[in-house]
Amino acid sequence: MLPSPRRLLLPALAATVLATTGTAQCQSLVTGAPSTNSAAGTFFDVVNVSPDPIRITGFDQASGSVAITSLSLYTKTGTWNGFQSNPAAWTLVGTNPNWFHVGNDERTPLGIPVAVVVPPGATQAFYIATPTLVSYQYVTCALGVNQLGTSQGNDGTIDIRTGVASGATAFGWVAGLPANGVLWRGTVHYCKAATSTVIGTGCGANANSFYGYYPDAVVAQQALNGNVLRLAPNATGYVGTWENGTAAASYVSPAGAIPLPVGDDSVAVVTPSTPLPTPYGAQPVLSVSGNGIVAFGSFVDTPGTNPWMPSANGFLQSTNGGVYAWHDYNSFEPGSGGVSWLEAGNLLCVTFADVESYPMGFPNRSTLQFQFDLSTGAIAIVFVNIDGAPFSPYGSSHLVGVTAPGGSIDPGSVDLASAALVTADPEGGLPLSLQATSTPITGTTWQLRTTDLPTSTSFGITVIGLSDPAVNDLAIVGMPGCGLRASLDILGAFTVAPGTPFHDWGIGIPATTPLGLSVYATTIVAPNPSTNAFGLITSNGVRGLVNAF
Repeated sequence: MLPSPRRLLLPALAATVLATTGTAQCQSLVTGAPSTNSAAGTFFDVVNVSPDPIRITGFDQASGSVAITSLSLYTKTGTWNGFQSNPAAWTLVGTNPNWFHVGNDERTPLGIPVAVVVPPGATQAFYIATPTLVSYQYVTCALGVNQLGTSQGNDGTIDIRTGVASGATAFGWVAGLPANGVLWRGTVHYCKAATSTVIGTGCGANANSFYGYYPDAVVAQQALNGNVLRLAPNATGYVGTWENGTAAASYVSPAGAIPLPVGDDSVAVVTPSTPLPTPYGAQPVLSVSGNGIVAFGSFVDTPGTNPWMPSANGFLQSTNGGVYAWHDYNSFEPGSGGVSWLEAGNLLCVTFADVESYPMGFPNRSTLQFQFDLSTGAIAIVFVNIDGAPFSPYGSSHLVGVTAPGGSIDPGSVDLASAALVTADPEGGLPLSLQATSTPITGTTWQLRTTDLPTSTSFGITVIGLSDPAVNDLAIVGMPGCGLRASLDILGAFTVAPGTPFHDWGIGIPATTPLGLSVYATTIVAPNPSTNAFGLITSNGVRGLVNAF
């Protein structure tokens, strides 16, 4: 029986995490120039400008004389402005009837327990009041000049904003309105809350497309020249096979072929002698773009981009789908070879024979051929000779692949020579996902749930890291579209019964873990059949910020 993730991880956290210095999460922000006035009380706002919740834990207040007096603290959600004379809008945090203050404009703790949580981006108002005439001198402040609501101090987590002063009666008359404000002189003590934040995205959904994207002609020539991409249809899509060095032997001479007037970015329709069988139905017509696209149907569209500028979105969102060797070709250029079609036995061949690319006036010709078997539906793209000149002002990129009609999930660009080239139509499944169902509070177990496990999953790995590699695409190792958002510091194996859609697990957070430590989690599983060349998929990451609440 496999040990639980908690048993695996707790000792490692105790040994590894505790040796790590966390960012200090309990901090203080001092505000206010030397005081020039005294008042019975002051209003001010605290704004949480960070992406994490914070908890206000206490205040210090400057005073004018050494004495003991009664003092109260009130709070409300949102700004004080407009509510300074409305006691019903406020909540009493607490009262210290024996507040000892040292005077001389020095800050002294209020002695009132505070535990006010302020969400990210939220404003919380506070009112410190000594509501008797005799104590009027004990709260010091400074008069502002057109400073109402402006920042008195900002440390990147909280921003303290100028309010007004109150008279001897709580929620009575105030000074500083309408525009000048009164500068509060004190200290805010606060801590950041434990949080769980999703980072990155998971992979593993079945896409009805695959493609390789080459950013310029140099890279495309190295990858494509002399090779063949073969597409075998099945009930749900296509399975791709990459053949190195077979293009010359696979090429069919276009002698006697019918020219296609595709010129510069135009499209021509081809009608086969018999409809082409595809997983998406028999195709009575095919549309040929002069930019190396053969679409299933009567037109070619490239949503979100120009027809001469290959993009993943233009490929994935095409209405009719098709096969792509997409590039900015231009058979209209003087001296260029032409685009044509013919049927040779069962093969319908669309040939780009010595066709120029942009820019005009520069010899950069390529020869490639699309082959469609009208009896079996098998397709091949034969790259006989691909030019490597990257000089076009419009770019010289290539996109090669196959996509089903309609929108498709983006599986990410893959290495056609090594990736598992499989489409699935209709698209199925969801990306592997990880959510936290609690926050990493010291002395507890941080609970997580991995969901959307592929139905065939029986084995997986939980990953805990002390850093975020911030890798969003592992295409280089054969996992296109998959990321890694937790360093591989602690690994734990788990099993589930096939068909189980989720896996619950937890991470023990020792009570002595440094507050403010970031812990990262993700999940890796091995679906069967594999959806990429490496055989694994990953979930999104979750960043846990450790704290005591």
